Amino acid sequence: PGRHANAESLDLDIVREPSVQVPRNTLKLVESTAKCPPGKTVVSGGHSVTHGEGAPLKIEDHVEVFQSVPLSDQTGWYVRAKVAGKSSAVYYQAIAICTKKRGPD
Repeated sequence: PGRHANAESLDLDIVREPSVQVPRNTLKLVESTAKCPPGKTVVSGGHSVTHGEGAPLKIEDHVEVFQSVPLSDQTGWYVRAKVAGKSSAVYYQAIAICTKKRGPD
């Protein structure tokens, strides 16, 4: 069988920004930024959208992502979305995957 690397063996940090709550029956423009720890640079990122306790979204809920991009200085990940939790409150958060900054080759 092949060998698989995990985040620890690759020296990656997965940073989750504290969640932004969108109340039930509310449409909200949400912005969130996950920042890498000092000395780290972002290699990827994204977002997470759940109901409380990490439950998945229901079909009647709505999320429209407008931006999901690294910060221009590569120190984190920025996301912007329109979120509507129709069945209950929705929690939205940015996620950054970071690694050690590399020196000049």
